[in-house]
Amino acid sequence: MENFSISINKDLVDVDLLLQDQLSLPEAMRQLNLCEAFVGVLSGRTVAVCLLAKRKNYHDIVNLSVAPLQEETGVIYELLMYVMDYVRVQGGRFVEIGMGHAELRRHALLIRLGFRVVGVWGDYFVRRDQ
Repeated sequence: MENFSISINKDLVDVDLLLQDQLSLPEAMRQLNLCEAFVGVLSGRTVAVCLLAKRKNYHDIVNLSVAPLQEETGVIYELLMYVMDYVRVQGGRFVEIGMGHAELRRHALLIRLGFRVVGVWGDYFVRRDQ
């Protein structure tokens, strides 16, 4: 992809992108502070963000967002492949992705990349917000 690069730099994160995948600004900022940020940059503009948290026995993608105009350009695929390679180099064996919405295209991409649905937490947002 021409003029596309990936950076590990929290200063490049577009908060509006984070809010596509989060309920609130405080929660998005909390996650940004606790996670590593992988930023997809296309022609000098931030177009995708992936926040990765290291847990005890696995890595957790807590936010995966892409600019609306870049949804079907392959940007999210390139960013995910980079993050997966990063996890492998770090010695990671498992990656969890929590999806806060039921966007079928995103689910289909994750399944094509080898992820699988292992459970659904029907009351996740109810329990989290209490």
